[in-house]
Amino acid sequence: AVKSSILPPSVLRSALYHTLVAPNAISDVDGSAPAAFGKTIRNATSTSTSRRRRVYYSTLSTWDTFRTQAPWLTLFAPEVAADVAMTMVAYAAGPAQRLPKWLLFDKETDVMIAYHGVAIVADAVKKGLLAGG
Repeated sequence: AVKSSILPPSVLRSALYHTLVAPNAISDVDGSAPAAFGKTIRNATSTSTSRRRRVYYSTLSTWDTFRTQAPWLTLFAPEVAADVAMTMVAYAAGPAQRLPKWLLFDKETDVMIAYHGVAIVADAVKKGLLAGG
């Protein structure tokens, strides 16, 4: 249990919850993801020891999250961080031929500046979250 003399536990729990509100999982129960990736893609099994299916995510606002939420997820929820990075790589392998800037469901909005997805994927690679995946 985390204890703080400054913040009540409910504030900390609420803040942790808010770090996981987005991105949103868009995979179906069969592991398929919608056509943003060029066609409906079937989910490959992760190379982790659990052999779980990867989850594909949307609401990837990379400009808003690359310095804060993305690194936090690599520590707090590494399976989510790995799946977010793999979602971005899968998107780049489709017709877009680039990492998304702000993937909203199955469409790239192109409303963000720069190319912050590189930092998110690179951080996941550097921390070994995409090894073999």
